[in-house]
Amino acid sequence: MQIRLPAFVFGFLLSLPCGAWAHGSEYVYARLVLVGKPRLEVSLEYNDNPVVDSQEQARLILEKELLLRFDGREADLAALAPRAVWSEARTFPQSAPVPVPQPGEGIDHRLLTVSIEVSGPFQLSLKPGSEQAVIYWVDEAWAGPDGPEMPARWKILLSGDISPEVIVPKS
Repeated sequence: MQIRLPAFVFGFLLSLPCGAWAHGSEYVYARLVLVGKPRLEVSLEYNDNPVVDSQEQARLILEKELLLRFDGREADLAALAPRAVWSEARTFPQSAPVPVPQPGEGIDHRLLTVSIEVSGPFQLSLKPGSEQAVIYWVDEAWAGPDGPEMPARWKILLSGDISPEVIVPKS
């Protein structure tokens, strides 16, 4: 049996940046966590990632290619440095809405993560021209009836995309 895709679907697939053709480790993972103080946790694999070859490059991508929009202004994560907490992990966020690489697959995963406290309405965006793809979601464990107002539980952001506005509930 042969499957035929309409030409526009094929054209769309060809137009995706390299990062969108991923097996899991190439994505930037952005998770909105609402337990305790609301925060955005953004992670990027740098040890098993064909588009990122070092921790330094991962940090530069996270600092310069992702933008937060709030209070009528836009800032890259480097500008939010006083509010940012950096850490490393060996496993992917298990609450991700897509399959993630699992520990024990014979690969030494290393993720660089930046955590930033958020409040009030905000949006996450990816700079135009970025070759990254961001999987952005509200951590399901905390997205109950008192969770944020977000049209969809998760979204993929590509170059130049802006997320829907998220209104973080007051804690």
